[in-house]
Amino acid sequence: CNQFVLNNTFTSPQGVGNRGMIMSGGFEVHGGPAVVMWNVIDGFDVGINVCSAVAQMASGSASGGLLIEHNTMTHVGTGVELYAWQGAALHNVTITSNNLTIDYDYWSRFYLYQAGIATDQYDGWCDNIQVTKNTIRFQASAKPATTPFWTGGVVLGTHQGLIINCLAADNVVVWQ
Repeated sequence: CNQFVLNNTFTSPQGVGNRGMIMSGGFEVHGGPAVVMWNVIDGFDVGINVCSAVAQMASGSASGGLLIEHNTMTHVGTGVELYAWQGAALHNVTITSNNLTIDYDYWSRFYLYQAGIATDQYDGWCDNIQVTKNTIRFQASAKPATTPFWTGGVVLGTHQGLIINCLAADNVVVWQ
C-alpha cells in the first residue's frame, strides 16, 4: 500500500462552518492502493471521497486496491462516494463493516441527494466494487414525506460511464 488513513478523527461544524462555507469532505484518496480504517468522521457533506487517478495524468489507466473498513461517520450527506474520472478506472474497491449515519434533513437543504455509499462517474468506469456488511442509518426526518432527486442506502448507478462486476451484500439500511 502507498496510502494509509488510520485511526483519525475529522470533525466540522455541520454545513456552514466558521469560514462561511459548506465543508465538503472529511478526506479524499486518489488512485490506490490504500487502506482506510478506524476513522471517525462527523459533519461533512461526504465522509470519504474515493477517486480514480486524475484522467489527465492516467488516461486509460486503472486505480484500485482500496480497502475502506471499520470507519464511523455521523451527520454526513453521503458516507462514501466513488468517483471515476473521465478515461480512468476505479477497480478492486472493498467497502465493508462501516457505520454511517446520514443527516437527511440538514444536507437536503444543499444537495439533491443523500446516500450511504454511492458511485458518481464522470465518463470513467468502476470494476469489481464490493459493498458488504455496512450499517447505514438515515436519521429521523422532521420534513414532509418528500425526497430529493434520489436517496438510497447503496447506490451503484451512473449518469455516464460504466459500472461492472459489483456486489452489494449483507448491508443494513434503516430509515429511523
